[in-house]
Amino acid sequence: MPTLNHVINEDTNTAVLSIELKAAEYLPKVEKKLKEYKNKVQLKGFRNGEVPMSFLKAKFGNSILSEEIQGIVNDELSAFLDQSKLNVVGSPMPLNKYDASIQKPQDVKLDIEIGFIPQFEVKGISKEYALPFYTVSIDDQTLDKEIDSQRKKRSSEFESDVNDIQEGDSVSVTLSESENGTVKSEALSAESVIVNLENCSEALKDRLLKAMIGEKLTVNLADLDIKTDDTKINYYGSGVNHYSNEAEAEITEIKRIKKRDLNADFFKELLQDETVEDYNVFRERLRSAISDSFSSAVYNVYNRSIFEHLMKHNDDLRLPTDFLKRFVQETQMNGKTIEDGQFSELVKQLSWGTLINELCSINNVNVSPEDVEYEMRMAIVSYYGIQISPFHNLFDDQVKKMKEDKETYRKYYEDVQESKLFVALEEQFSKDNKVVTIDEFKSIYDSFFVKKQEKEEAEAEKLDSILENEVL
Repeated sequence: MPTLNHVINEDTNTAVLSIELKAAEYLPKVEKKLKEYKNKVQLKGFRNGEVPMSFLKAKFGNSILSEEIQGIVNDELSAFLDQSKLNVVGSPMPLNKYDASIQKPQDVKLDIEIGFIPQFEVKGISKEYALPFYTVSIDDQTLDKEIDSQRKKRSSEFESDVNDIQEGDSVSVTLSESENGTVKSEALSAESVIVNLENCSEALKDRLLKAMIGEKLTVNLADLDIKTDDTKINYYGSGVNHYSNEAEAEITEIKRIKKRDLNADFFKELLQDETVEDYNVFRERLRSAISDSFSSAVYNVYNRSIFEHLMKHNDDLRLPTDFLKRFVQETQMNGKTIEDGQFSELVKQLSWGTLINELCSINNVNVSPEDVEYEMRMAIVSYYGIQISPFHNLFDDQVKKMKEDKETYRKYYEDVQESKLFVALEEQFSKDNKVVTIDEFKSIYDSFFVKKQEKEEAEAEKLDSILENEVL
């Protein structure tokens, strides 16, 4: 049996397991494996089972020896970790190498360093803590704007005899190639070109909003659609490369959607409720529905508040930082030095992951394979934007591939785990209810996510190769 000794260093939160292995303990395993090779291996120039042992040792001996030693070491390491109950972070790392070979077998001594997190109690969870919980109020102006938008969106009719241009109109123009404000004698042209006011330049948009049917404007083609690079070819469709950017745009048609009448049919259709017939009741029901549509974002902010609160109250988690830095640099960065910003972000994520594991244990939060698969299927349905059951066999192959990819599975597992955990945590804090406007809430949301996300994404680009399964 191998000789084991271990030393636990509570100052650095590391343990060193020393494994001493006599050559007499691993050589019989190597010899046995070589005999198995002798009966199985097929090499050119030798009959089956007649490959000389000296040849096998020279060709396969050292790789078999390394495998057998590593297998014994892994077994002893696993037994030690099971017995010690250490909360391991990262992966154990050897501090030295051995020189044993099939040509020169000798005793092996390996020192393996293990990083761990000491036992701790999660702090900061109590009903005494009131975290901000927002209700989004909908003012009359916002409500009127939404009603107006829905009256247009749910209409299939157009107004007649429209001469001016307003926001939301569909404008058709005839384009003729021009130069210095004059149409060329052999001008390229395009009829019935639809101009979207939302896509054209602000300067052109202002001119169009002041224009009338039949009016001719000298325009730069690029201003018609500032989101398109090859504007000229798209409009003229000729593929010709040598002509000016300038064109005369004659406004030939203005289409304006005729708004739906504010009647019971519209109220019932929009609210999906046959009982709503009164306009004032309709307004208040719609106001409430718009406010409720922010529910997901509201809980995201509330959960982020819980996250920030817990990170603040548990900022004394003792991670083996020196060990982690060496682990990342040697296993993920080919020996390169990790930047301070990268490492701080990694430590933050590991701290949160440690808290999650402890909180899940405390709150009996469990994630089943079925939970993960459901999350995957819902993500696929959301991505394609189709009204179909997430369990339709149409998605089976895609889900199978997602489940087989370890990194993808881990991501969805952690998403489900975190979602379930926050549901459990939400009831363990008090809510400091606050009523805010849409603009105020957007500002609050951005402060929690947009700025932080931009910073985190910048760091994440550098951490893509670092945050592997073995680290987290």
